[in-house]
Amino acid sequence: MPALTDIVERGYFPKELPPCFSTRMYAAALTKAGATPPPQFNPHGSMADSKPVTFALARPGTLRRRLAIPHPTAFYRISRLLADHWATIAAHCATSTLSLSIPVDDPVGRAVKVKEGFAARSVRRAVDRAGSRYLLRADLAEFYPTLYTHSIPWALHTKPTAKANRTRMREAPSGLLGNDLDYHYMRCNSNQTKGIAIGPDPSFVIAESVLAACDVLLVTRLRGVRGFRIYDDFELCFNSLEQAEHGLAVLQGVLAEYELALNPRKTKIVALPDHLGYDFVSALAQFNFGTEPASQAEVLIAFFGWLFTYCKSHPDEHVVSYGVGRLKKEAIAPSNWDMLTGLLLQAANADSSAWQNVAEILEGAFGKGLPIAKPLIARSVDAAILRHAPCGHSSELAWGLWLMLRLHLEVSAEATKLLGVLDDPVVALLTLDAEAAGLLQGTLDKTRWQARMSTQDLKSDQWLLAYEAFVQGWLTSPTGADHLTADAEFDWLRNQGVRFYQRVSAAVVAAPKPTLPVTAAPKAGVVKAPSKPAVPAPSVSAPAKEPEPSTEATDDQWFYF
Repeated sequence: MPALTDIVERGYFPKELPPCFSTRMYAAALTKAGATPPPQFNPHGSMADSKPVTFALARPGTLRRRLAIPHPTAFYRISRLLADHWATIAAHCATSTLSLSIPVDDPVGRAVKVKEGFAARSVRRAVDRAGSRYLLRADLAEFYPTLYTHSIPWALHTKPTAKANRTRMREAPSGLLGNDLDYHYMRCNSNQTKGIAIGPDPSFVIAESVLAACDVLLVTRLRGVRGFRIYDDFELCFNSLEQAEHGLAVLQGVLAEYELALNPRKTKIVALPDHLGYDFVSALAQFNFGTEPASQAEVLIAFFGWLFTYCKSHPDEHVVSYGVGRLKKEAIAPSNWDMLTGLLLQAANADSSAWQNVAEILEGAFGKGLPIAKPLIARSVDAAILRHAPCGHSSELAWGLWLMLRLHLEVSAEATKLLGVLDDPVVALLTLDAEAAGLLQGTLDKTRWQARMSTQDLKSDQWLLAYEAFVQGWLTSPTGADHLTADAEFDWLRNQGVRFYQRVSAAVVAAPKPTLPVTAAPKAGVVKAPSKPAVPAPSVSAPAKEPEPSTEATDDQWFYF
């Protein structure tokens, strides 16, 4: 089972944030022997309302996902409940015979991972569909943002039991774990009963707990149904169209009992046989990069040409970020890095969800002393800021700024002006770090951010900025007062030396010279970029999409609903 330390250190901040955002110090302060945090951290007492920081994450297409970073006091209390009652919650999740996303502890990555995940999906499709003629593919609509917090005790204890004991924790435990979790999730979201934070591991566990209860009820009402659920996506097999239509009605009824609904755009009944996996995954697997520079360059051009062609006809699929992620494991010849830098930056421009992988690859190459094209990077990041800052697109701005900091590249005066008007704590901290490093041209207007240096904002969706910019010495309160002293929780965290942001500017050093020898190697297998995808592409009227694949070449990483 995951220890409390694991949850608060490795399961708090969303994995989509740049690595300079860390909860290591926070976890160490709260879990060290003899720690005496203020009573507000005690999960058996009342808790003040707070709002989470939001982070607008890019996705393929035009839609975005709003990740959330709960208040540190609220997150610690939820984590305590989860760690203390992990056996109960794990046993509840294991009652589902449909789920491929049952949460288990992860000793090396996040605090929690899935037991089976995408690795088991193709096998289940092959087995479950045998003898069936129709497939019901269903997807929940806005699952995390619409999850009713009162449904948590319904799922863990049944609705009659939960309603018979409506006491919610104030000064002592309510007697029902579900009620206590319900109370905490309400309080960390301005006392709202609708929605839980997307990003932290405990939210995934709670979401899976609710859906496990749905699975049990569904199997009871659809005796002998074959299929599975992975996260919030259902695939159920039936022998006739009438049975499939009945199954859809039953599924809708089960979900309605937990105040959930299906996404009509992604819910369809299709005739079998149907595809067993993503077309682009099979196509991309055909590219063999090798290590011989000349032939590798040909394959890289063909590879990106295929990505861009497929992306234009299927803009809502994760093909670009998936393809770019695959390059993390390839040994690219030093002579190809100028070209690859340009191709990667084009990929980020084509699909903003690829920015994280692009930034990580380029930063990794810089750290190894490989000859990346810095002018191209500076120009592209600057253009990205001009494009995305007016829209408040967090992930593109955050990863672009992090890359500029790591490579010690300057931001133009025009881009600097746009950054100063954003109400985005993550982007604001990166911008302030860049200013401290002397990387901002022009003058940064910090008036908007300085106004957030108040005790009141330590409970708002600006808490990360109100705390971190002050303890880093970047901003002061407009009144000149120390606004942390009036907040017992943050004052204690400061006294423990807790930082949620590690300065990138302080860690920047000159890149070493390349040490990788260029030796003879097997010639790459050149795959010509087809004018059309190498495998039949899904048509416009194709069935609803499957769960999104990992941005790397692995399929066991859990995703948000």
